[in-house]
Amino acid sequence: KRGEIDLALVTDMRAFDEGDVVAREPLVWVTGEARSLHNNNPVPLAVLPPGNVFRDLALAGLATMGRKWKIAFVSAGISGLQAAVLSGSAVSVVAKSSVMPGMRVIGAAESFPALPGVDLVLYRAGKRNNTAADVMGDLIT
Repeated sequence: KRGEIDLALVTDMRAFDEGDVVAREPLVWVTGEARSLHNNNPVPLAVLPPGNVFRDLALAGLATMGRKWKIAFVSAGISGLQAAVLSGSAVSVVAKSSVMPGMRVIGAAESFPALPGVDLVLYRAGKRNNTAADVMGDLIT
């Protein structure tokens, strides 16, 4: 908003009302490949910090299903969620493109709610005159 960044490609951020949607990414629940943590009550979760759309959708979905949960791990980034899942410490929500070998996608059959996708949005700085950023933004969109 302050115009300090020329381009930002991010998941939908509710604080911004402008930007170009460049893709839609499905979200999925994941657990470790040979793990059964998803059967725990409460289910241990690895989540992003408060206010993140992945976290908000995960918690709202579990509430809708009446599933009990506890936050076992908070990470500032997806790699931390992946590490928690791969170590067998928690269940998490990630973009489908972030599922790694050693992870297993879970869903309705395991009593986890379907999740919506999130938009990948390209935000550009206001009226700055930056030809390189303009060209890069045009290539992305």
